[in-house]
Amino acid sequence: MEEPIYVELMRTASGIAGCSKCKRAKTGAVIYLVDRHLTLAAHNRIEGSYDVCKKCPREGRRHGTWDGSDKCPVIHAEVAVIKDARAQGIPTRGAIMVCTYKPCMPCASEIILAGITSVVYRDEYDGGEDVIAFLSRSGVKVRRYSGELS
Repeated sequence: MEEPIYVELMRTASGIAGCSKCKRAKTGAVIYLVDRHLTLAAHNRIEGSYDVCKKCPREGRRHGTWDGSDKCPVIHAEVAVIKDARAQGIPTRGAIMVCTYKPCMPCASEIILAGITSVVYRDEYDGGEDVIAFLSRSGVKVRRYSGELS
């Protein structure tokens, strides 16, 4: 059984994922700063001159397939929430991240650089590389969420 804080954080991540305009995958991520009891949340989003993906270069491809990534304007939820924290001057060192999908390798690198010490994810993301081992070698505790959302 999951601790109540993780259930609440996963509910938040799942809820904000629904705000995404991405056609391929709606994802959410939450950073929780334990010492400050502060929660930041973001979904994968499109930045720049795009307001929606009119013709998704990756639509219909399974997760972990990188074809079309170079043309995709979507920023992953994990990077978006880290970016939002930086923009607000909120330090993330020692924080917990809860996300709807296992992070991909580029997101894992950002998680490490942000000083996040723990990642809890709900759904698998087949990125080919062993992201969990990469994060673990860098001192980040990683585990899959095992609870219900209701």
